Amino acid sequence: MNGISHLASSLNRSSLARSWVSVWGNVILSPSFDRTLYLWLHRLGWMGAAERRELSEGIRAGMHVVDVGANIGLYTGLFSRLVGCDGSVISVEPVDANWQSLRRSIERNQWTNVELHHCALAAASGHARMVCDPLNSGNNRIEPVAAAEADTSTLKTLDEIVAGRRVDLLKIDVQGWEAAVLRGGVRTLRENRPMRIFVEIWPSGLEKAGSSPREIYGILHEAGFEIDSPAGWMGENVRSSAGYYDVVAVAR
Repeated sequence: MNGISHLASSLNRSSLARSWVSVWGNVILSPSFDRTLYLWLHRLGWMGAAERRELSEGIRAGMHVVDVGANIGLYTGLFSRLVGCDGSVISVEPVDANWQSLRRSIERNQWTNVELHHCALAAASGHARMVCDPLNSGNNRIEPVAAAEADTSTLKTLDEIVAGRRVDLLKIDVQGWEAAVLRGGVRTLRENRPMRIFVEIWPSGLEKAGSSPREIYGILHEAGFEIDSPAGWMGENVRSSAGYYDVVAVAR
C-alpha cells in the first residue's frame, strides 16, 4: 500500500470517522467514514431502496431470518423490526470492526430477537484468511490463498449455526463466496418450506472464489428452489451498472 492509500485508509478508519446514524427506524453505529456514507445514502433513499422493498415483501411477525454477511447491521435491524418479538434473526459477520459495531447497535436498539455470530460461513468448518478492503468496509472476503494484509477468521457452515431451526428468509451477501455458503447449508435448504433466499450475484467475485452463477443455480435448483432472476443470468453477458445483481429463489 503506497503512502497516499495508507493515509486514506487511516483516515477512513480513524476514531473521528465513527458515528451513529439514524436510518430505517434504527440507530446504527458506523466504524468508518465509508460506512457512514453508506448509511447516509440509505437514509436519504439514494441507495438500497429496491433491496429494502424486495427484502421486506412477505416478512411477517414471527418469522425467522438469517442474515449472512451482515456487515454493520443495517438489514439485521430491518429484519429485527419486521419479525417482532415472536420472530428471530441470526446475524453473521466475520470482520471484527463491523462485528463490534453491530454488537453495539444490537445493544443500543435492544434487538433482543437477534442472535449474533462472529464468523464467516463456508462449505465446511475451519479457518481461513479474511482480506479487508481498507477503503470499502463492505468489500471483505475470504481468499483462497493467504494475503499479506489479512485477518484469520473462523469458518462455520449454515447448517451448523441454524442447527435445525426454522428459516423463512435467507439473505447472503459475501462478495463471491455465496456458493460456498449454500453448499454448507444443504440440509437447511431442503428442510424449510416455504422459504425465500435473497442472494447477491457478483460475477467477478464469484470467479475469484472459483465459482460461477451457474454453480449457484445448480445448488438452488437441486434443493427445489424456483429462481426469479434476470434473463440469461448464468451467462457472461449479464451485468448491472454496479457489476452485480440480485437473485431471489423460492421454495414453496
